[in-house]
Amino acid sequence: MLLDTNPEIAHLLVAAHVFGHVDCFTNNLCCADTHRRMVHNAVAHLMDIGGVGEQTMIRSPRVHAC
Repeated sequence: MLLDTNPEIAHLLVAAHVFGHVDCFTNNLCCADTHRRMVHNAVAHLMDIGGVGEQTMIRSPRVHAC
């Protein structure tokens, strides 16, 4: 849907912005010690947390109107 509604120049600017971030994180000495699989680890932790919630039957509290 965004491809149809935004002009092509907007897509090019977003792509250039993303490539700029990739280049910065790849070549920046401050980011040299960053774990490269950080996103994969975050997803794995999220899946673990989601499994714990289902196993323990955690439910959101109900709020009653006065």
